Amino acid sequence: MDWGSFTLVELSTILVWLLVACCPPQVAGRKVFRSLLPLLLMLMTAGFFSVFQDSDAKHAASVYRDFVLPVVFLLGFLLLPLGHEQVLFLIKLFILGAAACSILALVQFATDAGMWTANEQQEAWQEFKAGMIRETFWGRLLGVGHTLPVGLSSATNNLASFLIFPAAAVLPLCSDRVPVCEGRRVWRLSFCLMTAALVVSCSRGPLLTVIAAALCFRWLSRAGRVTAGKLVSCALMTGAAATALLWTGLLSWDALGTGEGRLEMAGDAVDLIRSRPAMLMAGGVTGEYQETYHRDQVVHNSLLYIILQFGLPALILSAWIVLSQVRQMLRGIGDSDSAVSRVGLAVLCGVTVNLLLFMQTTSFFDSVQASFILYFWIGLGVHLCRPQGSFRAPDDFGVPHVI
Repeated sequence: MDWGSFTLVELSTILVWLLVACCPPQVAGRKVFRSLLPLLLMLMTAGFFSVFQDSDAKHAASVYRDFVLPVVFLLGFLLLPLGHEQVLFLIKLFILGAAACSILALVQFATDAGMWTANEQQEAWQEFKAGMIRETFWGRLLGVGHTLPVGLSSATNNLASFLIFPAAAVLPLCSDRVPVCEGRRVWRLSFCLMTAALVVSCSRGPLLTVIAAALCFRWLSRAGRVTAGKLVSCALMTGAAATALLWTGLLSWDALGTGEGRLEMAGDAVDLIRSRPAMLMAGGVTGEYQETYHRDQVVHNSLLYIILQFGLPALILSAWIVLSQVRQMLRGIGDSDSAVSRVGLAVLCGVTVNLLLFMQTTSFFDSVQASFILYFWIGLGVHLCRPQGSFRAPDDFGVPHVI
């Protein structure tokens, strides 16, 4: 990996901060800046030492950049003076984009020609994974070919990560309980397309996460006022059911499709931490983990991955940043049937289930695209749950009013 390994999504950080520079300062923005900037600086400092611990300094520097840059994006995104109507417009636009991407993924799956954006390494990995899936009941049922769909993404895993949040956010727009929502048929079709794309991509974790988020949203939308206890207990129960399904091996086509395989991978990471306790502070041993235990894969657990790559302080700080914003979303959720309240609840369910389920079954932060998507949707949820008027957005801000 060279120093120029930027992806297009990373350019969104520059765009966001250019917009921030063009907007007048706001009271709420200054509060966000004061609360998050110290955490961001401490996170940058804590993770920086991993660059010097890793045997491949260029790769470590690139991974460090991918770890920190999405948080810089989040800080800028939260400073933007977006009102509820503008945020709902962005969510609907993202959902329609995800639906279009899903159509492309379904076409790629049907034609078995979905790797036109891939390099040789990705093509070899696709052939290897698709070959294992073809030998299973699910592979024969779906008729898996030589490749898996990627949509507009560079890899199947990125496509699946991209679809999780819009599939969760579209749920209230499909419901008859939102009186002012138009185009329900479009939103229901979008949900079906995204779900179908997740199925044919054979992405176990994302598909189970969407199902768990849908169940969580349905229960909480009927449970009155949403509290932290209700949110966590509902997410844990649905997540436990999804984990139990994964544990049965029904979705197994490799060692990671079984509970035993997951425990073995996590256990190897814990063994490495025990043998090198000093690395808890600085990380930088992901390469050693792959060489010693899993030659071609990093640990599929976000908590352990951050510890191995960046150290325990970086894990604490990143968790603090994410959970503080989830707390802001939870405090601002209303109990009405308005589109703002219900979409905000759906985004909150998607983020919570993602944290408790999907991120514990994958090295989530190893993908900069997945990290940007997570922080983008956290930012949308925080904007939706802020009281209307806390940001006095100018009329000529440039984002259309659609509701």
